[in-house]
Amino acid sequence: KDQQLNELKLQGLNDAKALRRKGTALTDYKRLIVAIQSEKVEGVDRIMRVAFKRDLGVRGMLALVERAAEGAYRPQLYDENDYLRGLLFWRLGGNCLAQIAYRSLNQIPSLSTIQRNSTMTRITPSHGMPTIAEIRKNLAAVLSVDKLQLEYGLKQHMVLMFDELSNEKRIHWDDLTNYFLGVCRDHAENTSLEFNTMEDLIELFRGLDAGKIHYASKATVSALGILTNNTRLYGARPILVSGTCKRETSFKHAKVLNTVIKVINQHTATYFRVVSIASDGERKRGGALIDITCKQLLAPSSPIYPLLSCLVFMNLLVGDDDITCDKDYKHVFKHIRNLLLRKRGIQVLERHITPSIIKKHLQHAGGMRKHIDSLLKPDDKQDVPLAYQLIRDI
Repeated sequence: KDQQLNELKLQGLNDAKALRRKGTALTDYKRLIVAIQSEKVEGVDRIMRVAFKRDLGVRGMLALVERAAEGAYRPQLYDENDYLRGLLFWRLGGNCLAQIAYRSLNQIPSLSTIQRNSTMTRITPSHGMPTIAEIRKNLAAVLSVDKLQLEYGLKQHMVLMFDELSNEKRIHWDDLTNYFLGVCRDHAENTSLEFNTMEDLIELFRGLDAGKIHYASKATVSALGILTNNTRLYGARPILVSGTCKRETSFKHAKVLNTVIKVINQHTATYFRVVSIASDGERKRGGALIDITCKQLLAPSSPIYPLLSCLVFMNLLVGDDDITCDKDYKHVFKHIRNLLLRKRGIQVLERHITPSIIKKHLQHAGGMRKHIDSLLKPDDKQDVPLAYQLIRDI
């Protein structure tokens, strides 16, 4: 009997311990359910997937949920919808909005993760003077000539476009190329831009402080536009991004343009042909375009010569392969307006025209004094609509 009593006592103790364990587990499950129902954590499903992947128990799951609620843990297990949402924030609001979404929403991956998993083509920027290899790589990424030729068959004409974008004056490390960006291409040869040790970064800032190299105040962007009615093909395809401090000569700038044209002709000569180089009113690029596109008169054997030769004031100067240049007409209007606003005036058919003479004529025609003053004394000389308004009034 004593042995039986002892066995029953031990069985009772074991059952009590088992009940306590099960009660504790039930309590943990209830705490986990309450934590999930509190809605303090977004993306609980991802946290549970991570927990199951790690074979965690209920307490491990609860610890992950509590850490996520405190902001100390972010699950990295994202699905396609999470990447697409992050990509939407990035495309609509840029880097700043993408970072805000990442910090405030647990279901949005970081910007670097979005970029790594993005299916969109990434353009390789030039850290120094643009090279043939860099441009060829970008061209192959944005222009699949074999696919386009297979689908559309005919040789297409293209316009090569150039413009500048303002950018922040700071150094950026490109993780794909391991080069520093943000330095002007004009003087990048004066230092090493490849990042191997911290001494390379220190030497780069020494060069900036000494004036041997400069921050890039602008970024030259070049893109191809295919002349077609097909909406799948029509659109700008960027092939060059290069920083500049705006101190290069027109001769050096012509080298950049010639490098781009050379790569395009080598890569797409069978399928495409560049017929024009389009740009804004940038002064040094204007000189470079004259060197490239005004080499000789259009040959009489050209198919378009009969159409253009009868035009009296038509400029028939062309470059290699009959390439021409095209200045944006809005900038031409702006330049005309700026000429009219000069105090010394302009000469037209032996008539000297000054801003005061223009003002008198506009007043005589019934123009309001306030309106005329705003046209002749603009706060922003880059205001194209105001330039167009002045020319229209004249």
